[in-house]
Amino acid sequence: MNILASFIQKMEHFDLPQSAKDTFIHYFNQLQSGITGLVAESEISSIPQNEILKSNSLPKFVDEDNSVLKKTVIIKLNGGLGTTMGLQGPKSLIPVKNDLNFLDITALQIRRINQQY
Repeated sequence: MNILASFIQKMEHFDLPQSAKDTFIHYFNQLQSGITGLVAESEISSIPQNEILKSNSLPKFVDEDNSVLKKTVIIKLNGGLGTTMGLQGPKSLIPVKNDLNFLDITALQIRRINQQY
């Protein structure tokens, strides 16, 4: 049995949905063909300012929507590509904008939401 077949067998054992298996197979085949997923630093650029929406430009919530925010949990997932790209140390502390790091920006976003709603 080849390695992909053993992975598929394991996914079937745990009754994973077909979409999960298809996604795994897609990325497994990419990896087997030599695609690494690495992005060269020279290919990374900032998002153009005109493409960044300001929160005050979005439609306002109605009162019914605000009640849902009190029950909302924010989950922040960090991908781990930084290590793959050769970065060392806590990536969330890298300054990214106006001397703020990823943790600062996340904390400010959550504070703003809590103050506003």
